[in-house]
Amino acid sequence: MESPETSSRRSDNHLKLGANIVLCLVILFLVSYGIKRVAEAPDVVGLLEQSVVPGPRVATIGDQLELVDYRLDLHQIGNRVQAVFTVANNGDRQLRDPAIDCELFDRFGERRGVDRWVIYDTVPARSEESYVLEKQSYVSPLVDPATVTCRIVDIHGPARPLVVHEQNRHHH
Repeated sequence: MESPETSSRRSDNHLKLGANIVLCLVILFLVSYGIKRVAEAPDVVGLLEQSVVPGPRVATIGDQLELVDYRLDLHQIGNRVQAVFTVANNGDRQLRDPAIDCELFDRFGERRGVDRWVIYDTVPARSEESYVLEKQSYVSPLVDPATVTCRIVDIHGPARPLVVHEQNRHHH
């Protein structure tokens, strides 16, 4: 016959085993969810930054700076992304460093994240320029390049021309 102490220990061991199994299942679920989330993200930035909000300087230039055309080429092998942006500056002042956010979607239209590109250059006044940018970045194989939408979300500001002031000194 089993002593009450032995029976109590077995019952405690069964409870501990059950609790460990439940804990392992919860951990397994969380790990698999995390792996799925990372696999579906376009990149690390897409995991952290989920909204596209234009900067305050974009509102001040109105339609002066326009994203005329864009194309993203995603290369899964080597994790390379190439972007071609055509930007028109319709204003009288040159503008510097336009930032472009591209929202990435899968073939079902589900949003997969945001990728930011900055053209570190001056866009001359009254011109249309094309820029080819490339970076190494993980992009989910679920992202469909045909469904990417891009827009200008920020600029560094007007490029200021260098002005040299001469002061004439007249002595009487």
